[in-house]
Amino acid sequence: MKKLTLMAMALTVSLCSAANAASDLSAEVEALKAQVKQQQVELQQLRVQSSSSWMNERRSQEVKALVQQVLADADTRAALAEGGMTAGHNGENFFLASEDGSFLLRISGQIQIRHTSNFRDRKPFDADGNPATLDETSFVSDAGLAGFENRRTKIRFDGHIGGPRVHYVVQLAVQPDDNEVNGDIITIGYDLTDNLYIWAGEDKGPFLREEIVSSSRQLAAERSLVNEVFSLGVQQGVGLNWQAREDILLSLMISDGANSGEEDRRSKAWDSDLNDFAFTARLDWTFEGDPGEAADFTSDPTDELFIHGGAAVHYEVTETGNYNGRADPNSGAPYNDTFTMWTLDAAVEYQGFNAFIAFVMMHTDFEGAGSALPAGASRPDFDPWGLVVQAGYNMDIGDNGTLEPFVRWEHLDFDSVAETVNSGYDDEIDLITFGFNWYHKKHASKFTLDVVWALDTLPGGSPIASPGGQAQLLRGVSSGLGLLGDDPDEDGQIALRAQYQLLF
Repeated sequence: MKKLTLMAMALTVSLCSAANAASDLSAEVEALKAQVKQQQVELQQLRVQSSSSWMNERRSQEVKALVQQVLADADTRAALAEGGMTAGHNGENFFLASEDGSFLLRISGQIQIRHTSNFRDRKPFDADGNPATLDETSFVSDAGLAGFENRRTKIRFDGHIGGPRVHYVVQLAVQPDDNEVNGDIITIGYDLTDNLYIWAGEDKGPFLREEIVSSSRQLAAERSLVNEVFSLGVQQGVGLNWQAREDILLSLMISDGANSGEEDRRSKAWDSDLNDFAFTARLDWTFEGDPGEAADFTSDPTDELFIHGGAAVHYEVTETGNYNGRADPNSGAPYNDTFTMWTLDAAVEYQGFNAFIAFVMMHTDFEGAGSALPAGASRPDFDPWGLVVQAGYNMDIGDNGTLEPFVRWEHLDFDSVAETVNSGYDDEIDLITFGFNWYHKKHASKFTLDVVWALDTLPGGSPIASPGGQAQLLRGVSSGLGLLGDDPDEDGQIALRAQYQLLF
């Protein structure tokens, strides 16, 4: 019995020892778990501290770089002007401006490099330069001329003075034949109201839309011959622009007449001009779309619908009285010639497609005779007119820009002027122009290749002059178009023009 009691006591002691051991082991496991958790927390804190230190260092470097840029910009501004000035490029042109915006100078320019090849039939001449007979040697026939020229090189300065209401424009042009620099546009202007602007100086008269649109934004390499014949060119005078509504613009001008501001005039002085009075008025109406689209003839592939119409009239009285001792050679009476021109035009553009049509007509009222006519001939009145129709389609060609094939047809009717003044020339002329534009950066960088085909005889001189050559009313063919005057009864002239344009 004692033996069983001792065995029970031993078993009890063993079980108690085992329980105590198990309890101690569980406590050690829990301690180890707590230690692991503590180490995980400490490790996470170390990671956060390390990341924060790295971010703080990076931020410090960025702040230092920003401070350096600000200081450099401040130094640049301080160097530009004592009172503070900003300068740069706004995406369209370079500029200088005061910090408060009161003074602004924009600088821009245009360069056109062109190669022209002209092919026309010429009458044969003998060794003395006289028209050759059938049995003499011909020295000139099927003449072809070709070469490069800087067709246009212009630099423009414009902006405002003392506030955004007082404007100025000075545009200089380098002449392609002798590199002489002449004033192309010189104006000062003032915003009477937000919608009413008055200006004075030398600028394009508000007549033909094709002439108003910049030479840098034409569809072809050059404006049409119709435009060249009826253009008023640059005029001296005062103008008023009234933005009646966002889509309606009325432009008025009183001037010294057609071409009175051109550099090739005999004199632009007030006492030597060729006209007494001229008045021009034009209405532009945008029926659909952004009126700013009227600044060119092309359409981007993403452009919305644009519909535009225009109408204009020009009335001019040439120099009256016994001008510089000259009068009508037949009657001795002073000259008192007048002429009137009017035009209508319309344009449609949509998602790369463009179309334009323009009609222009002149009516002359001549008094007496003139040296432009054969001796003893009277000076009849004329009603010449012209028509231009053109269209193109601008296609996206990816990273290479856009490609725009185009075609233009134009018709001139001189109303017997050519037969009266110069026999052997056609009174009706048709021309076809076709080619393409390759836009690298819209008009700022583009290449143009086109062909002009004159189907009829082109007059080399002015078909109409009044009086005695004092005032040229209709211009003849200009070599700037790549065209030249034909010999009488010769036709079929062709001009090939390749041009690269850069705007800055």
